Amino acid sequence: MKKIIVLSLVGLFLLSGCSHTNDLRLEVADHLTIYKMEDFDQEIPESVIEIDDEELIEEIVNILNSAHKQTGSVDIRIPDYRMDLNEDSVFLWLNDNSGTVMSVEDTETIYSISSRGRKRLIEIIGER
Repeated sequence: MKKIIVLSLVGLFLLSGCSHTNDLRLEVADHLTIYKMEDFDQEIPESVIEIDDEELIEEIVNILNSAHKQTGSVDIRIPDYRMDLNEDSVFLWLNDNSGTVMSVEDTETIYSISSRGRKRLIEIIGER
């Protein structure tokens, strides 16, 4: 009996260590709005991208929620995009070499998006 309990606890610890979430903790919604940005508080007119496909929104949320928190102070250029999802908004920077996300509510912390996630986000946004 002790072996079963010990093995169960070890398995639970291993499983919890494998799951990764960041402080963004974005939730899937039925609608996602993306704006190209002119400044931190100014969207580019006529640049709105609307996404209603729940599977696509879930994919985007998973990419953003798997981004890795970066340490150090943040001094960053104007974001490429802002994404509004439910009550949450994030700034997004995408280029050929990197992808970064930052919560609009916490501009002191950035998260690095994986290369694969960055490429997929560029593909999704470019299709619209």
